[in-house]
Amino acid sequence: MSEKSFIRKDNTYLLYLYDLARAHKFPHAVILQCSDEKFCEEIALKIAENSLCTGKTKPCGECSNCVKMKNGFHPDVNVIDSHGAGTSIKIEDIRFIRDDAHIVSNEGGYKFYIIKKSQFMTLQAQNAFIKILEEPPEKVIFILLCESDTGLLDTVKSRSQIFRFDKDLSFDEKPLHTELAEKLALSASEKDICGIMEYTSKIPNDRKLFKSILESLISQILSMYSCGNFDKVDRKSFLMNIEEIRDLLKLVDKNVNFNLLVCYLCACLQF
Repeated sequence: MSEKSFIRKDNTYLLYLYDLARAHKFPHAVILQCSDEKFCEEIALKIAENSLCTGKTKPCGECSNCVKMKNGFHPDVNVIDSHGAGTSIKIEDIRFIRDDAHIVSNEGGYKFYIIKKSQFMTLQAQNAFIKILEEPPEKVIFILLCESDTGLLDTVKSRSQIFRFDKDLSFDEKPLHTELAEKLALSASEKDICGIMEYTSKIPNDRKLFKSILESLISQILSMYSCGNFDKVDRKSFLMNIEEIRDLLKLVDKNVNFNLLVCYLCACLQF
């Protein structure tokens, strides 16, 4: 079945992609479009690094996978280039990917195929690539890089998820769940209801990510409370609100409407 493609220009989705990679929920095929070719490749490698890292905090920079990525070589990360400006990626390149993709990864994790200048794939190469996208091997991820996806067949795009980025993003930004948790905690401490509503509206409909936000949020609020940020809040009321947020963690895994969970969080943050 063809996977519905979509386009996001919101730069916060870069952090979301990293979170998906860490959680091993990354789509089997994505198209990354950016005017800066080098930056686009850096995004793809960062996605692979977040997925392959075996450390507690990803990427840890210390595990064997992170070290290999840092040294510019990882046996499970394949970068396919057109070898020169305007040179086509030919069907032979795609046949290599097709054959290699069915071989189990060296490190026992995911395998990545990063195709640079994918807009230069020949028609024959793209038609061959469609067959891989229709029946992708397990634990294999294809990332197509391009300045513009106009050179790609609609049948390739419809089987991929498409993301367009600006080149002025920073890789030093915090993970999405941490960033949202910090902004929500600050808004709660300042009794900024508009801020609370703004940042809860940015929470993607992803229950695992939502749990990460809640866990980080509780930690942030308790840390701020110990520093006196909630000094005007009644201690009993404060603890009750914290317990209600903790109860939300239990509700996330149940069949409760996601929008209702987010609305309830809004109410809990009004200390």
